Amino acid sequence: MNKKYQVHCSETQIMNDQPETDEPDDDKTSSYQKGINNILEDVETYEALIWEYVLRVNSNFYSKEFPTTQIAKIILDRLHIEKTRFPIFHKVIRIILANWATNGLCERVRRTRSSGTKKTKVIYRFNEEGLGKIKAKFIDKCISDIINEDALKRELQVLKTREKIIDDLNFYLSEMNDA
Repeated sequence: MNKKYQVHCSETQIMNDQPETDEPDDDKTSSYQKGINNILEDVETYEALIWEYVLRVNSNFYSKEFPTTQIAKIILDRLHIEKTRFPIFHKVIRIILANWATNGLCERVRRTRSSGTKKTKVIYRFNEEGLGKIKAKFIDKCISDIINEDALKRELQVLKTREKIIDDLNFYLSEMNDA
């Protein structure tokens, strides 16, 4: 798992976004935290989806502020995941964006809490420098995906050739046995 995103904290610390100093045992980790940690193992996929969404909205509407709730909804829709997993994905998005804020890609503008509920919404603003870095990372990821896809296609073509050779040998052996 990606260590910089690993989460070990209690429910109150999750709601308050406070880091914990002691890491609990795996036996004491709640299913909520285990779900977050499992999702964070594939953090590159979610980061790429966030990059794509931020760049698309910024280029179409020149928007630089993004609420975490909206990003989480977009990712759930994009991956066809049921809405009941929203709290876990919302926390994952907040973790990713908080890490980006410490790296200078964006800044945390404000945090709002709906009255009468425990729903929180954190709003992040991307500056021009951060958007430029995101564009560069997104382009690099697209290029590496294309290269990996080409390598996979070549590998499948080699396997087809091997399968064809094996089928041909089996055919010739069966003809020799019949003769």
